[in-house]
Amino acid sequence: MGKFDTEILEEIKDRIDIVQLVSKYVPLKRAGRNYQALCPFHQEKTPSFTVSPEKQFFHCFGCNASGDIFQFVMKMENLTFPEALEMLAKEAGVEIPPSPGYDRGKDRLYALHETAARLFHKHLLSPEGARAREMALARGIGPQAWERFQLGYAPEDWDTLRREMQDKGFSADEMLAVGLLGKREKGEPYVRFRHRLMIPIWDTKGRVVAFGGRALAPDQEPKYLNSPEHTAFKKGEILYPYHLARKAARDMGYILLVEGYMDAITCHLRGFPNALAAMGTALTPSQAKKLVRLSREVVLAYDGDEAGKKAAVRAAGLFFRLGVVPKILLLPQGEDPDSLLRTQGEEVFRGLISNAQDVVLWFMDEGEHRYDITHPGERAKWLTEAVEFLSPLEDPILQESYLAEAASRAKVTLEALKAKLQGKRKIKRVGSTYASGSWEILYLALALTRREWWSSFKGEVLRDSRAVALWNKMKGEADPSVALSLLEEDERALLVGKAMEVPWEDMEGVFLACDRRAQRGLLEEEARGLKRRMQDTAWEERTELLERYMALMKTIKGLKEEGLHETH
Repeated sequence: MGKFDTEILEEIKDRIDIVQLVSKYVPLKRAGRNYQALCPFHQEKTPSFTVSPEKQFFHCFGCNASGDIFQFVMKMENLTFPEALEMLAKEAGVEIPPSPGYDRGKDRLYALHETAARLFHKHLLSPEGARAREMALARGIGPQAWERFQLGYAPEDWDTLRREMQDKGFSADEMLAVGLLGKREKGEPYVRFRHRLMIPIWDTKGRVVAFGGRALAPDQEPKYLNSPEHTAFKKGEILYPYHLARKAARDMGYILLVEGYMDAITCHLRGFPNALAAMGTALTPSQAKKLVRLSREVVLAYDGDEAGKKAAVRAAGLFFRLGVVPKILLLPQGEDPDSLLRTQGEEVFRGLISNAQDVVLWFMDEGEHRYDITHPGERAKWLTEAVEFLSPLEDPILQESYLAEAASRAKVTLEALKAKLQGKRKIKRVGSTYASGSWEILYLALALTRREWWSSFKGEVLRDSRAVALWNKMKGEADPSVALSLLEEDERALLVGKAMEVPWEDMEGVFLACDRRAQRGLLEEEARGLKRRMQDTAWEERTELLERYMALMKTIKGLKEEGLHETH
């Protein structure tokens, strides 16, 4: 992550109170010195979401979401740290000067794509766009939707778009770089998108960064042609149409995940504005994280064929790693959300969503159709697949519950499946091998609450493996808000949760005690070095080293009497 002006960050934090910020999203109620609410990041009936006005932190004791104003906005709006900084700076009235390394080239790319989208849309509304309009109307996509989704038409000839874009000031090289033009080994560049219904692809902010083109002629190949990846477009990070679906997903309490952008468009037009598509490719870890930030309730609405089932299994594994068990909507063979909504209507589709099955139970049912679990060998294969499927699941209670279900179906012991699972897992749960009572974790947590404490933090003394791992991710960042944003959710929850445990009036005393313990550690290291040097030094030269060693030991003794002892 790039460097950020710590003075600007501090000014933003001074101007925006976390209680007022969070209150714009969820109603808070006073609970002693803190405020509480139902967590906006997971469904719950009893409030476990706490906001501390004194520490300017939030922490959910249910799902472990935590951080300061920047992390809150990042989670609520699914923004990167720079995007959250830009949003909060605007709200606080703080001007952010462009950084020396500001990439103005991206602005040029956004302008290029926006210009192309307007030209495609103009052609859709012209006489030459008649075939594209007919296809859209046949799919129930009318004029209002053309505007809403900025749909367009790519003319059939090989040069119109290039001429129009060059008239707007964009070069052939710029268009080649983003795939609007193609180039044969020998010859002039040509327009790649021809005689296609054009769908602009947006990033999280609603900026056009790519295009998808649907073939209009029966013999036209490929059926769908997409922009190649470039600086502003990484296919594995895009969810379509994220900026339109974000609020609906939160309001409706779940995400409807579909495979293609035409599925997503049809869902939005038919009363399911919480639909998102992963660009027709296999779901990526980055996309899964973005989805879970919106809602932990996910319904997979994939095609009903074998390819769709395999895609659902792969996607489920990614969600398991985030502690989420999605549901799966079982579409009839040969149907996708787009075709089913157009032929059978919203009520049928809504019924399928209501009856969506827990993906783990679905996986077990599918296995029982393929294996005869009354036969020992077949049963062993079925159980092996079930254990492998469940191995990424990061929620231990859920994992054991599903193992118990599999054990019950197969009439084997839960202990046998747990032993099988331990043999399969390659990675232990984060945090399972670390001492929860380490003073170093507390020291690191409290340092993040004040910039002056953060700047004086003595990371070189850390020995606790978890504290070292966390520090290695954050060191080098001058501001604690930036440092926090570099951590994974569970890591941030550990530190913020630890800081929230310390009463406000005790924080300074506890931090200073930890700091004395750290100082003691540095001095003890120096003392050990002096001792080694004295052993290798001639007797007559040891006097000066011995005096320094004795002074150090006296200082260490004083710090030990005042400092905080490590607990395990």
